Amino acid sequence: MIPYVTSLFMPRQVGDRPDVVPKDAVNFAFIGQCAESGEQDYIFTTEYSVRMASISRTSVPLKKISSTELGELINKYYLS
Repeated sequence: MIPYVTSLFMPRQVGDRPDVVPKDAVNFAFIGQCAESGEQDYIFTTEYSVRMASISRTSVPLKKISSTELGELINKYYLS
């Protein structure tokens, strides 16, 4: 579900959007303007999106993927 464009400018409270890395999340994170940073900031900026991606990258552990698994993913999602 994608929010309306004007939703970026509507009043919001902490908790209206999910945290970048939700509690008990192991292998996923939310990025971009639809994630909560926990600090007072303007969400309609590139810096906000980059900061959310940086937080998610440092918070979610990296899993090594073998070349076989990578090939299976590419074939599964028709990326070849």
